[in-house]
Amino acid sequence: MQLENGKIKFNNILNKFEYVNGKKFLKSVPTTIGIGTHFFCNAKCVFCLGGNYPYFTINRYETFFEEKLSDILCKTSCVDFHGYGELLLMSKINEFLAYLDKKLPNQIKTFFTNGVALKNIKFPTNSLYNVIVSLHASNKQLHKQIVGIDNFDDIILSIKKLKQRKNIKFI
Repeated sequence: MQLENGKIKFNNILNKFEYVNGKKFLKSVPTTIGIGTHFFCNAKCVFCLGGNYPYFTINRYETFFEEKLSDILCKTSCVDFHGYGELLLMSKINEFLAYLDKKLPNQIKTFFTNGVALKNIKFPTNSLYNVIVSLHASNKQLHKQIVGIDNFDDIILSIKKLKQRKNIKFI
């Protein structure tokens, strides 16, 4: 796992200084950047708004986000990948994770997920990850009723396996 590099450390110190001193115009960048990563979903949650959003791809990340935000991404501590749907179902998700491992080696990468795809994910061991699982229920029956699919036990098993890894934190 990578240690915090100089740009990130300097930005974090500057960010805290600017915040404490009530600066209105900042020279630092946010310590966490959120990127909208919409994808199709494998659940039918009772509360979901649904919608037809352009699917997130590695190419979309490179040409839209990375191209425009590279100067900011290299200074931030954490990059969140979240949006409508289930990004971890992206056909080249493991390739994308390896790409991020090379491009953002010092940043914590946070993924929001319903947990279904966790069993197929190969998180690189060189980077730090936060995984936020929206389980929605504390038992199998209620989970199925809320999300429309019967996979509660598989999700719990995947979480237990990944929790053994030192570079993955579930929050």
